Amino acid sequence: MRAAAVKAFWSEEHELFIVNRPWLAEEKEMRLCDRSTATAVLFDQCPGGRAGASLNALAELPKTMGESYPCNANWRYWALARGGRIDVVLQALRRRWATMPSVRLNNTIQEDWVAQPDSGSQWSHCAVAPLYCFFMNVAGIQPLEPGFRRCEIRPQLGDLEDLDLTAHTVRGPIHFRSQGPLGQRELAITLPTGCEGELVLSAGEQPDLERLGSTQNGLNRYRLAMGTSVRLTLHE
Repeated sequence: MRAAAVKAFWSEEHELFIVNRPWLAEEKEMRLCDRSTATAVLFDQCPGGRAGASLNALAELPKTMGESYPCNANWRYWALARGGRIDVVLQALRRRWATMPSVRLNNTIQEDWVAQPDSGSQWSHCAVAPLYCFFMNVAGIQPLEPGFRRCEIRPQLGDLEDLDLTAHTVRGPIHFRSQGPLGQRELAITLPTGCEGELVLSAGEQPDLERLGSTQNGLNRYRLAMGTSVRLTLHE
């Protein structure tokens, strides 16, 4: 199936999956969509691992890119975070989500990016991307095994100087606290009993932790023992 999708939709010239590639001669202008572009990044579907153009397109949202409505915005944010572009995610949360008319006027999240008063537009919906993006992408807390027997924590804090959250798992709460500006952040993490963690940091960090190896994109993994707390300073 992947081979068939690559054959039909992958463009060697642009290094992108183009959703209307089979009909380009007729439609003239190529079309992208954030959902297929994001999943290509998330599930390593780009031939030869060439995901750079996809990440750039997700970050820049060119006019040829079709965009999901707020409830499905998570796919784009997940892919951007995987590619290290948390700056784009934080910018979207500040400039687009926080300024929604529904947020400003009645503290709810609207169903569509543009919601008209006195219309069929829903002004209270289930678009919770901002909430789980902070847990999964900014704090970077994600399970590595079912039931949170093992988890990964890859902090991507951007320019945030204060973040304090607790992820409630079936093994118990994971406490995460970060304070301080870029270059001198104090990070504190507490894992529950029965949950072992892997802390993922840039190669420039040198924590006093057992190193487990490296990731494909040059990040290092460190062991976090279950039921313990760690404190360290991040320099990058």
